[in-house]
Amino acid sequence: MEALVAVLTELGPLPKDALFVKVGERYPVTLWRLHQCLLDDRVGITEDGLIELVARGATPIEESEPARPARMAVDPAGNVFGVRLTVDKDILRGSGVVVSSWLTWQLGMRQAPMVRTFSIAGHPTPIVLKRATSAAQISSLRVLVKENGMVGGCEFVLFLRTDDSTARIEHACTPHICPAAIESARTDVRPPGASALELSP
Repeated sequence: MEALVAVLTELGPLPKDALFVKVGERYPVTLWRLHQCLLDDRVGITEDGLIELVARGATPIEESEPARPARMAVDPAGNVFGVRLTVDKDILRGSGVVVSSWLTWQLGMRQAPMVRTFSIAGHPTPIVLKRATSAAQISSLRVLVKENGMVGGCEFVLFLRTDDSTARIEHACTPHICPAAIESARTDVRPPGASALELSP
């Protein structure tokens, strides 16, 4: 990204293809990554279609609408989004989880970097949704997953409300194949109830 900004700073507005060639001469980068860099909030497009810095008057470039993935849904009013996720090693160790940029696009996060937080009742740390040039990411899920009795392999749905910026999660496993239920059965502990099954894998 810095190489692209440096080229524009030095050479001024350029056609997209010429810009990509100039950046490639200075820094080894894939064409896919260069296209992603155009979403950075420092880069825009001029009236005659050249790529230029926003600081010098260019209009920011917004991402076009991505296709909605099967594991995401939104209510008819466009107020509540559901994201079905699987508990994996990244979640269990507290790392961010990459999600489709359809979610960030729908929430108006069409440039990068952008961040939006969703508060959780009873928790000081909110869910954080980030839009970078390369991907969208959700973080701060580990505590919620553990509190809801989930283990690796469990399915859950993260609900995000846009009107009050709040979030909650619901365990979404089918009971007889739920990893937490299987693990709990060994110790005769009843697992969390299954719900949020409306978002099928």
